[in-house]
Amino acid sequence: MILVALLIAGAAAGQEEPDLLSRSLRPEGRAELEANAAPLAHLPVSEVEAELDPKTARVEGQLRLVVRNREASAWSEIVLRAYPQGRSGTSLRVDDVRVDGKRAAARARGTVVIVPADVAPGATAAVTLSFRGQLRRLREGEDDPLAAV
Repeated sequence: MILVALLIAGAAAGQEEPDLLSRSLRPEGRAELEANAAPLAHLPVSEVEAELDPKTARVEGQLRLVVRNREASAWSEIVLRAYPQGRSGTSLRVDDVRVDGKRAAARARGTVVIVPADVAPGATAAVTLSFRGQLRRLREGEDDPLAAV
């Protein structure tokens, strides 16, 4: 088994998350990100912990996503993408979806996962979920980006 843990993008929930991201960026990288997106404290943060079994190409894990509504109107849902659903021979199932600790009845259709969530303008929401799925096994050389050149 391979264990993967990632922290992606900025943060909104606690100060420790933007601080961690800020320390991981070079000043010019932070300036570019904030100029093209938003201040770090307003960007979504996602933390993924996953285990991959290379022999069976099965993956399972948990996601924690914190988003801030930067719009002028309230949100009634948060839309996620489960990209492994989009390829033949792959699947990704989402379970135990929660928003701010409360169970949410997420709906999946193709690659789209819709999570009901009332998020007021300027407010944040923390989405957590478990996932498991089947990935497509790569053939020799398919994981080499230079092989097609």
